[in-house]
Order: sequence, then structure tokens, then C-alpha cells
Amino acid sequence: MGSLVYNGNHVCGVSVISRTCLATAAHCLNGKDPTKLSVVLGTVNLTSQTRVTDSVTRVEIDVKNVTLYPNYNDKNYAGDLAMLELKKPINFTSNILPICLPGPNQNFPDGMMCSLTGWGSISEGVSLPSPYTLQEVKLPLINAETCDQMFLAKYGNMYTPGTIRSDNICAGYANQRKDGCQGDSGGPLACQVGDTWFLVGIVSWGVGCATPGIPGVYTKVSNFTTWMVEHCELNDIFTKKINTTTVKTATFSTAKFSTAKFSTAKCSTQLPKQAAQGLSVIQQTTAANGANLGSSIPISLLIISSIITKIQDIL
Repeated sequence: MGSLVYNGNHVCGVSVISRTCLATAAHCLNGKDPTKLSVVLGTVNLTSQTRVTDSVTRVEIDVKNVTLYPNYNDKNYAGDLAMLELKKPINFTSNILPICLPGPNQNFPDGMMCSLTGWGSISEGVSLPSPYTLQEVKLPLINAETCDQMFLAKYGNMYTPGTIRSDNICAGYANQRKDGCQGDSGGPLACQVGDTWFLVGIVSWGVGCATPGIPGVYTKVSNFTTWMVEHCELNDIFTKKINTTTVKTATFSTAKFSTAKFSTAKCSTQLPKQAAQGLSVIQQTTAANGANLGSSIPISLLIISSIITKIQDIL
């Protein structure tokens, strides 16, 4: 992943899809002048001068074109997806690699543990301190219908059923306060199948940071895979067929993926072991606890940005 930068400031996360094509959330671009956008890749620290390794691997590239999903609705965040075309191609390195797209309409099982990382706030109203080191949290997937019911149970008549749609996927816990926060929008939620990581969700919206019983809401990438590939119009788009695979869920039961019908390719595999050690947990009233991700981690591989920005008040 990388950082979407506007006028020199981090605003959202992005996912590397190909050498010139990146994905983010459409709402990240509201009111933004495309000529002032760039992306930063290859670093775990946004103030990269603090570490020699980061200053060597850090890359910043200007954005050439921005395309919002045609049916994006900025009122209810339907189709909250945008593609960025870069002015020059990315040179892939051990620190900058693409993430795989799932096949069209590919489903991932409820409870599957996925990774969420980003440079957003460490708790509501508390910014990530310098040197702004990438943070990670692991969260279980929740299907849209169940997620919608969780919101309804929490807010009752104040909530409109169906606000969370079939083109959404959620992630989070019913009883644990683990989440992302402001500044993490647009970044990827990535799930591992075998030795391959897939872009399953893009951070879209939520209520505050780590609100009890309320998961984060993501754009479900597999609903948009075909559009993403067609939009990029590239031969090096990184998609991969998912073979029938048994995957452990959060409750240690098993579930099977159906076989995806879409594409083949060269997307990266294996999240480095160091990444699994990085953990940022939003506690009930405290800042995040846990370790930062080390500078040796390949960042744009699937080191994943994170969830949740209070971009709208759903109540």
C-alpha cells in the first residue's frame, strides 16, 4: 500500500494494483484538485528522513488521472471506489509490490482474519505521532447482511436498514474495540489465501473509531473487479484465480472458497513475518497499544491500510 498525499499531506491510503494503476476510496477525492495529488510508496514512516532505509526505498509519484466509479454516490457511499493513474510507472522492488485482486463476485468466509494497516489516528482525536510509522490490526470479516443487523441492533429506529449494501463488506468484533481511525480511509483490507494476499476491501466509512459492537464498513472489491481491470486497461494487472481452499475462520471452524473464474497472474505472495508482529489495537479510552511495523517490511505488497473514517453520520 501507499499514502495518498494532497498538498504535501497524507489524506488516505491507496493499494497498488499495477505499475501505473492504484485503488482508493472515491470519498478521499471529494473537493480535491487532481493536479495536487501524489502517492508515497516504499516506506513505513511518512517522515522518511528519520530512517536511512526508508529514505533509500521511499518513492513519490504524481497522479496523472483520477476516475471515480461511475455510480459512486457521495450521499450514501455506494460505489465508494476510485482508480488513480500515475504519471510514470512504478519500479517494483522488495518494498513496493502489488496486491492481487479477487475474481469477480468472489466471496471470502465470515470470520476470516484479515490485515488492516494505516497511518490514521491511533484513537479518536489522537493523531499518529512522528515518525508516523505504519500500524496494523487483524480483524475478522463480517458479511454485509450480518453487519447491517449489528448496526440496527445498536441504533434501533435511528438506523435505516439496508444502509450497508451487498457491495460492502465489514470487519471488526462484536465485543472488542479493535479498529482503524480517521486518516485510514481508502486503504486496503487484505486477506491471505495460501501464500497469496488479496485486496478484499477498501476502507469506506464507520462511526467514530472502534465504537463497541460496530464494525468498519468497506467497499467490497470483488463486486468491482471487472470494472477495475477494464479501467486500467493493462496487461500487468495483478489478479489471481483462487483455487478451492480450506481457510480457518476466527472461530477455528473451516470454510471453503468457491473457485474464481477470473484471470491469472503475477501478483505478490507472502506477507513478511515481521508484518504479523505489528499490531495496533484501539482500546476503549486509550491510544493504540502494540508494536510498530519495522522498516524492513515490503510496504506496497499488501501491508494494508486500514479502517475507518467517520466520513458521515449515519444516524
